[in-house]
Amino acid sequence: ANTVILRSFTVTGGASPNDGGGISIQSTPVSLIDMTIHDNVAIGGKGGGVYSEAVLGPVVGGVPDPVLTIGGRTVIRDNQATDDGGGVYAGEGIIVRMTGRARIEGNRTMGNGGGIYIDGGSLSLIGGVSVVENAAGGVGGGVGVFGLMDGGDLVTRKASGQRVPPTIRGNGAPQAGGVFYMSDGVLNLADLVVSGNRADGAGAGMGILRTADDVALLRNVRITGNRTRSEEH
Repeated sequence: ANTVILRSFTVTGGASPNDGGGISIQSTPVSLIDMTIHDNVAIGGKGGGVYSEAVLGPVVGGVPDPVLTIGGRTVIRDNQATDDGGGVYAGEGIIVRMTGRARIEGNRTMGNGGGIYIDGGSLSLIGGVSVVENAAGGVGGGVGVFGLMDGGDLVTRKASGQRVPPTIRGNGAPQAGGVFYMSDGVLNLADLVVSGNRADGAGAGMGILRTADDVALLRNVRITGNRTRSEEH
């Protein structure tokens, strides 16, 4: 399928009784470039700012899975969801790529993944992107990645020729304030900064639960200044 490109406009004030308060995407490759998506709400569902799903599950037969690119200087901020993914929810088979200087900031959910929630898909954070000051009522204040049967990849790295790393900072949740990862997929973290996140319980910076024997690769990852509630007293 051809990629739909949304560029340089604002989506705000949306309210969905189900999923996708700002934008709802079904089985379509979409690129968000220099977009501002703010103050939307999924009142009874997932993805306060952006919701993306492959309606029939992962595409088979040699056709690539749908890609959601969040690039340029796109900002997804101050959205809310009752269920998972305060800023962004991506379902099974969706490939999410954050690039450029894209930012997911100040989003809230009562569920998991305050900034972004990946449910059986994959997430790549490439270059100077940031997931900051989001909050979840469950796990993964900044990022939640789940993939118990399929998918569930998380990859981070600097962009070629750039010095600015991806950053996950200042997020909060009862468990795993910055990142929660529970999957048998690929976990390859490089050039990542995880700082200043908060959790009531375990894993203020990161909580990682591997469900397979594959090796998790971490290289040049800085995890600093994260705090649990017990450490604040």
